[in-house]
Amino acid sequence: MLSLHMEGFLITVGILIILGWSLYLPLRAGQMYNGPVFAMAIAGYFVAYTTRDLNWPIPLAFVMAVAASTLAAYLLAFGLAKVTGFANAVATIALIFIVQTIIRNLEFLGGTAGFGFFPEMPCLLPITYAFVVIIMVLLHRLSNSRIGRAMEAMDFGEDLSASMGINTRATSMLLQTISGGLGGIAGVLYAFNIGTLFPEIFSFNFLLYGFTIILVGGRSTMWGLLLFAPILWGIPEFLLASIGQWRNVMYGAIIITLLVLWPQGAITKDILRRLRREPG
Repeated sequence: MLSLHMEGFLITVGILIILGWSLYLPLRAGQMYNGPVFAMAIAGYFVAYTTRDLNWPIPLAFVMAVAASTLAAYLLAFGLAKVTGFANAVATIALIFIVQTIIRNLEFLGGTAGFGFFPEMPCLLPITYAFVVIIMVLLHRLSNSRIGRAMEAMDFGEDLSASMGINTRATSMLLQTISGGLGGIAGVLYAFNIGTLFPEIFSFNFLLYGFTIILVGGRSTMWGLLLFAPILWGIPEFLLASIGQWRNVMYGAIIITLLVLWPQGAITKDILRRLRREPG
């Protein structure tokens, strides 16, 4: 029987894996897209409000919350798919602030006082890891599809991908939409995990956590997240409280060090290719 602390830790790790994959997907195509964080806020508040104040059943609220975040990402992608790199990063950070400000000024969502006392989701731990497994399988299939090859080409540059006949705008829209949907799943699970929502929760902390796990695990592959999410979240979690409170400083230092000394991360495609060839 797991303790409440260990169960909460494992759920958070699963949520961070899903969030990391939602950030990884556009990054694999060369896009610094931060949309999953505002998608988390939309889905989290949506499911909390509909289950508490409208008495929706949790499954219906879950599906509709993810649909709302996916739709928001899709509509915004019409504009965001036209910009790349630094401009995309700045635009999606601005959207995080916009969503935070909107929530902060809506009294029916609790404003700055927070929104809580919504129903608990039963079996949250197995449900979280069921989503991890399903998303892992789908992303693996996507990576080995025509879209996956388009993502690799786009990572090298738009001119190269355009010369190969790849519709970069349509691919970007698709990736941003999927990314928003994954962020929505993470947001719903996170809302049920913590029980009370505040606008400030959905901010740079999630970006820092997600990108640290991606950069340490390796930005060219989805598998590093599975290994390093529990390690990176667990190190400060199980240390003394006086050390754990420096989590953000630790993550920031890790990102700076990796970008300078080890930009490819721990697990690269070359390592995976060697592992596949070794048994033969």
